[in-house]
Amino acid sequence: GDGDSGRSQREGQGEGETQEAAAAAAAAARRQEQTLRDATMEVQRGQFQGRPVSVWDVLFSSYLSEARRDELLAQHAAGALGLPDLVAVLTRVIEETEERLSKVSFRGLRRQVSASELHTSGILGPETLRDLAQGTKTLQEVTEMDSVKRYLEGTSCIAGVLVPAKDQPDRKS
Repeated sequence: GDGDSGRSQREGQGEGETQEAAAAAAAAARRQEQTLRDATMEVQRGQFQGRPVSVWDVLFSSYLSEARRDELLAQHAAGALGLPDLVAVLTRVIEETEERLSKVSFRGLRRQVSASELHTSGILGPETLRDLAQGTKTLQEVTEMDSVKRYLEGTSCIAGVLVPAKDQPDRKS
């Protein structure tokens, strides 16, 4: 019986170390989040145009996929990507995304409408915009979405009123 108790004590120590490591990692993640919330950047295009925005908000915006965000956060946490370099990467991502989106345009009732304009006016959501920019959704797929189609093409008909002719009630005029 003595051999068993020794093994369970060692396992218990391992668990404590794991919990400590997890707590330290969580504290480091909170420090990193606070640092990135405090750091601001300005971009010349897109949804954050012309106003200071936190680096954290840009990281969690529709400009980045979850995988790309996790990769950048890991590089920053490891010290492989300093804050100025992270800001430069994010600025480049926004510029490239907005450049691609400005070239994506839809045929509206009166003129061509860019994807960015549809986003600004609230017709395209951030996820759809990201999918379009990353090529996971095609222009055709987005155009066929009911919410988009209604704004680009209008509705199909307007209900009318049928008035019978006074002199001939059975004949419709």
